[in-house]
Amino acid sequence: MTTPEITIDLSQCAAGLADAAALMAEAAQHLSEAARAMCYVPPPASNGLLDVATHENATLRHRSGESDGLSNRHSDNEDANTGNNVQRPESPAETLDAFLPTGGNQPVLRDQRLTSPALGALSLTCSDQDELRNAVLFPGRYFIILEEEFDILPLISAYASICHKMLCCMPFIEASQSWRVLLSAMSPNHNVFEVAEESSGFSPGVAQYLSSDIPSLLIQSFTSWQIHRAVSSISDFFLVWGFLNIGKDPLTRIQDTIMNVHHTCAIVTPQEYEFSHVKAYFALHGFAEHPRSTLIKQFDVTGLLSEFRTTVQSILYDPKFYDNISHLYKASLGFFHHTPSKSIWRSTTRTSQLANMFAAKILLHGRKEDGSSRFKPDGMMLPVDRESIRKFGLESAVQLGLIMEDSMYLDDYQATPSSSTIQRENKSNLEAAGNWHIVLEEDFDAIPFILYQIEQHPKVICFISYGSTAQPYQDIFSLMCPVHYSVLRPGHSKDSMNKRLSMFNSLQSGLLLLRGAKAIPTLGSPNLTADVVIYWGVPPEPHFTDHMKTVQAAHTFVLMSSIDSLPIRQRVMVGHSIKEYPGSIQMNSVGPKSPLEPYRERMRQAMVVVSTKFPKRIYNDQVRTWVQARESIVRANQFAARVLLHGELYDGSALYPPVNSRPRMSEKQVIKGGLQRYISEGIMWIG
Repeated sequence: MTTPEITIDLSQCAAGLADAAALMAEAAQHLSEAARAMCYVPPPASNGLLDVATHENATLRHRSGESDGLSNRHSDNEDANTGNNVQRPESPAETLDAFLPTGGNQPVLRDQRLTSPALGALSLTCSDQDELRNAVLFPGRYFIILEEEFDILPLISAYASICHKMLCCMPFIEASQSWRVLLSAMSPNHNVFEVAEESSGFSPGVAQYLSSDIPSLLIQSFTSWQIHRAVSSISDFFLVWGFLNIGKDPLTRIQDTIMNVHHTCAIVTPQEYEFSHVKAYFALHGFAEHPRSTLIKQFDVTGLLSEFRTTVQSILYDPKFYDNISHLYKASLGFFHHTPSKSIWRSTTRTSQLANMFAAKILLHGRKEDGSSRFKPDGMMLPVDRESIRKFGLESAVQLGLIMEDSMYLDDYQATPSSSTIQRENKSNLEAAGNWHIVLEEDFDAIPFILYQIEQHPKVICFISYGSTAQPYQDIFSLMCPVHYSVLRPGHSKDSMNKRLSMFNSLQSGLLLLRGAKAIPTLGSPNLTADVVIYWGVPPEPHFTDHMKTVQAAHTFVLMSSIDSLPIRQRVMVGHSIKEYPGSIQMNSVGPKSPLEPYRERMRQAMVVVSTKFPKRIYNDQVRTWVQARESIVRANQFAARVLLHGELYDGSALYPPVNSRPRMSEKQVIKGGLQRYISEGIMWIG
């Protein structure tokens, strides 16, 4: 039984401990504020532009003496770090306990090799750091529109050189921690920590970042972003880039960090900046263009990134990091293939092209045509293993030459056909008679494909399943076909239908446009004959079956989109036993050797000058004919942008971007359809 005296003593001890805890918390707060004051240097009260101008002719100094020493230090590890071995952190983050300090005087564990300076690494003096800090590090939220995507990594390196604690949101993180390796080489005085994509809860990388007493950089992706106020409160700077695949939802994950870090900078390409949801996000959170944007993007020796670019180039060209770059390239294929936003879709061809441009423009590895003329890639494509090719469905991209399969996976005795043999096979594939289906990698190719068939065959019939009328399509085809060429379209009445069918039968050549969802009268109607029948979109039943029975031709093509649902595809491939066209690869190919290339250019030029009333009529017709309003508007936006090249960049194809603005609906139509809410959301325009 406890005595009263002991109870009183314990109460006094508890009160004393509470007072001590309060004092310790207050002291910790003061220490945190002091550390913040030491890390953050406000801009000078004088005219900042004038201050920077006085230094424009003096570049940031690169200490060559240190570079020689760095070369010697790196030569010791050359045997362990060949081009065949990916550079990895020696102790990847596994458990939280491994990174927490076990005693007050014990330093936080860190990978010594990651923080040792790399060959060509830039070392700044205190005056250099002050100059750069005063030039770019202002409190607030800013964006920079880069002219060259290569500048992303030099910009990260530049900011890291003047920050004690820096956060960076990357487009993706991959398992080998190759971003961590490259950024460690570019910022040798920093510990670089990483949060893996599959991380949940409190990541060890976050724990390391919080406890590190030396300059640190923490990298995460939009999908793995962990929100911790403690992380934001100790960070000087937050840099975010990689908006191409990002819709509205992923942006909400970084919102808390944006609001709690003193300086935030979003790096965007000109294309990304035009996305309406990105502009809206910037406006909502008070982003402004960086006041030193022009100086940052300057490309001569007086530019702020001049020597950082040189450093990054030397690292990316270093054979030691080849496998790391290869890992990032393969990760980018997965990133662009599996988009984080459901509203974003792209074909396997476009996935390959985006990954190739990512590697060539940012990592400086790949074909020259995929890169920049200012910061040239090495000219060699990065190989991809067969497992990744199958995983992402890139077999057609390999055949088109967009992806290079790793030679170790190729058959040793694989015969290489001659160019003449390939040409004969290609011609035979393109001329094959029968009933075929083609899944278009780019929706834009539908009209160029029809134009190609018009020039190959005298008489063509096209059933159009997009919209309730073929009239605006007739106007568009008439614009691109020769003056003497007949483009016919029957009206809605039976008499009009019979008249146009008879006229088409009497012609030596011509194009007949019919609605896929409208029946052809069987009684009293002439029998239709044509060289080619094209179904642009799959008509609903029973019309599809009836059309296939009624209209016969040597060549029948069903054009499907890559985003058509599985039931639609099965109806064509299984229900009607229509096989894939043997010339599909050639039709989906890009470049001067593609059979569709001249027709693509003709289509693009026509969409530049076409009267806006034709795309508007097609657009309005599609919005009114869909059952679900929101879905119909989204699909109409995509159709207008991808097929007619009228729309927003984010609705269109990056390979064939829109050339005109999105079609508008009249206020009367909006009110009649009860669509006002979609105007407010910005997915529809009035005009």
